[in-house]
Amino acid sequence: MTKTFASWLKKHREILCALGINLLFLLICRCFSHMQFGTNDDRDISNLLANVYGGEDGYYIAFVNVFLCKALAALYKITNNAANWYVIISVGVSFISLATASYILMHRAKRFPAGAALTIIFVGALCESHYIVFQFTQNAALYVAVGAVLLADMLQETSRKGKLFRGIGGCVLMLMGSMLRYQSLYFTLPYLAMFAGYEVLFAHKDMPLLSWLKKNWKTLAVMCISVLVAVGVRTANMAYYRSNPAALDYYEENAMRAELLDYGVPDYDENAEALMALGISREDLDMFANQSYLDKEVFNRDVVEALVGMKSEQSASYSAVNLKTEAIAAVFQVPDDVRQRQFWLLFFGVVLFLLFCMDWKRFLLLLGTLVVAFVMMWYFVSVGRMPYRVWYSITAPALLFCIYLGTLSWRKRSVVDQADKNIWTTLGGVGHDMGCTLLILTCAAVCVLTICHAAEDDTAEITDTYQKVIEYAESYPDDFFLLDRPTISRLTYTSTATPFTCFSRTSHQNVCIQGGWVCWTPANLSVLERWGMPNVYQAIGEGTVVYMICTVPPERELAFIQCHYNPNVTMAWVDSVNDLMVYGFYIATE
Repeated sequence: MTKTFASWLKKHREILCALGINLLFLLICRCFSHMQFGTNDDRDISNLLANVYGGEDGYYIAFVNVFLCKALAALYKITNNAANWYVIISVGVSFISLATASYILMHRAKRFPAGAALTIIFVGALCESHYIVFQFTQNAALYVAVGAVLLADMLQETSRKGKLFRGIGGCVLMLMGSMLRYQSLYFTLPYLAMFAGYEVLFAHKDMPLLSWLKKNWKTLAVMCISVLVAVGVRTANMAYYRSNPAALDYYEENAMRAELLDYGVPDYDENAEALMALGISREDLDMFANQSYLDKEVFNRDVVEALVGMKSEQSASYSAVNLKTEAIAAVFQVPDDVRQRQFWLLFFGVVLFLLFCMDWKRFLLLLGTLVVAFVMMWYFVSVGRMPYRVWYSITAPALLFCIYLGTLSWRKRSVVDQADKNIWTTLGGVGHDMGCTLLILTCAAVCVLTICHAAEDDTAEITDTYQKVIEYAESYPDDFFLLDRPTISRLTYTSTATPFTCFSRTSHQNVCIQGGWVCWTPANLSVLERWGMPNVYQAIGEGTVVYMICTVPPERELAFIQCHYNPNVTMAWVDSVNDLMVYGFYIATE
């Protein structure tokens, strides 16, 4: 019995160790830290899928595939929002992805201790971005990267069952990631293409190329089919939008919004005459740039298209052929973010380990991986678009492929007779020992950094004011409330996200978001339609009393209403929610 159990344990030690490492880091993250949404986008996605606005179903999220949205929205509806399925599935699929990648790394490692160390580095470097502060772009990057490694590993696997597992798993994860954020394919497919190209050109050893292709054509076909499936589902998503005029308008308007707000509005002084002809003042443009643009009459489709048109020359600078040389220094500067500094420390620890300990036949792949990562970072720094989620989406797949190369390219320390020793064999042995030392130090560093960072006291900033704001609005069902985008940002970063905390399906029925990409979604606009005021600012000008919950007095919004609708509108402080202010807009009476 003991011998049987020992043999079973030895047979499955890679799977058990992979699961154990991931469970350990999950418990470290969950026991010491609060789980939070990484950006406003994640809270908005969760709210839309849960249909908290009580009207139009929240299927239409421009950067998430509509079919994935429908599936998640159905789960919320079936359970009546008893569970936050966006959180559950995000964390669950992240755990599966990290555990699957861990198994592949350990299975490919020629030495079990080295595989375990590389797995600890990989999971420790990424776990905080999926278990503590998670964000859908980062999740998508992880899913696609792990899917690509599974597909790449099909070329190394010999068993039919193993190939089937990797093929299905790779296709599913790649599809899941691309449906969550299609652009995640761009960050990973270059690595997969490089790896497949290397295997085709250099890895078949003494086997003729045609014989190798005949042996592996099914594997290469699965890689191509997986990519085609992801592209096909994206095409179906766009076809679905085109079949619904209202949804298509939102999709196109969101693309223009992203162009203006992610990369900057046109300069007012350079376009003053054209903007004045459109009825847009400097203050109006400033309010738009501050993500407050719920008014679809002043900021109508023609105006937004004109604003994008004014940026045509500036937009050309986003082309990849116009990379800025001065941005190279920014790629290599020490980041301010603590997580980024820790990640770079681990990344370069892995790279140095590989330089000392890998088989030089695969050095071109390592070099290619680093060059591709650098070029992508150079591009996004050049266009001024390098938030943490984009940085992570570039570096996390690069780290995974580097570690995967390490497991495939591990070389044993050369042992030679005393008479055969020379300077090259001595340097090789010393280099190998240095690489192993670096691996041990990097492995220890990731454990210490993860525990220290997770154990930091983050309770001071957690107030869960968002819940109190919605409860406040629900206590006044006959009043209408606006939430501006800066306030939403503050509420997001001071709130927790748990698998079983979700707003009810009608909790936001008298609350409307007046900025950000969620502003023009059919679900958010349906709140205005149900209240009979498709233009809330115009309704205020006509005498409807509306309240705004905000962090600073809404003087910009007041000036906008006075300029475009009624100069007699005024505002007054009426209440507070924690440290937030509640202001009322109404027409002044003499």
